[in-house]
Amino acid sequence: MKSAIKLFAAVFFILAAVRLLEAQTTYSVSGKVRYADNNQIVTSGLVKSFDLSGNLVGTASINELGDFILWLHYYPQDVIGIPDDEWEDFVPTGYPDKTDPALFTHIDVTGNMTGVDIYVQRRIGGLRPGVITTASGIVLSNNVPVSDAIIYAKQGNE
Repeated sequence: MKSAIKLFAAVFFILAAVRLLEAQTTYSVSGKVRYADNNQIVTSGLVKSFDLSGNLVGTASINELGDFILWLHYYPQDVIGIPDDEWEDFVPTGYPDKTDPALFTHIDVTGNMTGVDIYVQRRIGGLRPGVITTASGIVLSNNVPVSDAIIYAKQGNE
């Protein structure tokens, strides 16, 4: 009986160590951010990564060459490009080129990844965010406030 308990304890601690090591493994995810309409590089801004529950898990700056490198742990996630030089003229865009979160391509981080390029969509039409109306409130996920949420609103085709 004692040997079975010792064996169980040894297996338990080995599995716990493997899970801890897996949880601490970090991978690089890199790519370039461009405007979708003319392929120009985005020269500043952020790329943010969210887990599939909407929690922010990583942020990287976009450099003057349009490049970014995120350091992420192993699990699927959404990656969003946010240029900051033309805040009123673009929509935060999910990988690779979608503004509708339901259409984002999830990235399954299982190792270092390159070529995760994001093509940011420009805003079309004459509306300016926040000029016509405002929205306020708290974004919740399972009754817990979400920090750093992005809210999408649609009017017509915009």
